[in-house]
Amino acid sequence: CQNIQRRRLSSLKIAYYLIAIVIVFSILIYAEIFYCNDANLLIPPLPCYAKNYPCRLYNDFTFALIFVVIPCLLMCIFGYLTILNIRKLHRSVVPTSGIRTKNSKDTRNIKKSDRQLIQMLLIQVLLLTMFTLPIAIQRLYATLTINTVKSQLSLTIENFLFQLLLSFTFISMSIPFYVYLLTGTIFRQRLIALFHNLVAVHRVQLETSTIYNNN
Repeated sequence: CQNIQRRRLSSLKIAYYLIAIVIVFSILIYAEIFYCNDANLLIPPLPCYAKNYPCRLYNDFTFALIFVVIPCLLMCIFGYLTILNIRKLHRSVVPTSGIRTKNSKDTRNIKKSDRQLIQMLLIQVLLLTMFTLPIAIQRLYATLTINTVKSQLSLTIENFLFQLLLSFTFISMSIPFYVYLLTGTIFRQRLIALFHNLVAVHRVQLETSTIYNNN
């Protein structure tokens, strides 16, 4: 009964509801931009930024929540549930006596694949946290010390750190590809096979065009 209820949740109707909820939730979170953000600011870190302390504090907490906490939690939860689902699917296949040797080998391969999936998931979450958490901490520090008198050198260093850590957040967007490439044997094999197929298709196209031109 529990599996049937879970399958009922995997429908287009539920997906449309979730998309609508996410859109409304995002609009409500960022609606404060029309009031808080101001352009052409002379004070770092950005020309277009929150104009006062409450707005900056709200933006910093929402940034840490949306770009650090929630993604890491969702990746851990859904990644772990996906691995559990794969294990249940393999366990549901009852082996026969004639193919026990083959099934034992397949079981070892499945366990190896599970270890690779868990390793890729943990590394991805760790790298995502490493690249996004520093900018959240820096933003909170800059906001909490906004009323503190600072020298020009301190402001320059803070601005430099902000720009540097902000670039790390863009690097985090490409993390999955490199994590899968470096830690996943299955992913590398599929990627190499894809390149071989592309080369083969390109070679066939060249041979076809050569034959056509000769005729």
